[in-house]
Amino acid sequence: QYQFFATKSLNPGLYQLVVRAEGETFKRDLLTSFVLKKPFEAPHEEKEDLTPDWKIYPNPSNGLTTVRFNKLSDNSVITIYSLKGEVLEQKSITGGSKSVELSVLDYQPGVYLVELVHQNNRQIQKLLIKK
Repeated sequence: QYQFFATKSLNPGLYQLVVRAEGETFKRDLLTSFVLKKPFEAPHEEKEDLTPDWKIYPNPSNGLTTVRFNKLSDNSVITIYSLKGEVLEQKSITGGSKSVELSVLDYQPGVYLVELVHQNNRQIQKLLIKK
């Protein structure tokens, strides 16, 4: 089961959503369409953006990966997941941190998901491991 969250308001109309899964030996796209009959107001569109700017590099990686932040507070957590949803690694981050290093030497080549939870905000980026 997947959930779709709109971060911007949407006008009525026909929309298409593409979900892509890919790995070393496969690539699949799921295309679905939906009709929005009434305008959708994004719940937090007018509020200040509290989302930390963050970047994963090098990406693709073959050993050591760095996650760098521009703004971050206490109680933030980074989690690496397999595409099956298995938690492979989890690290708590202190408020003064500007970066975290992750060793991915033992990971098999493929696509992984890196999740950052910060002030009840959840973001996910892809990490590609190549050997």
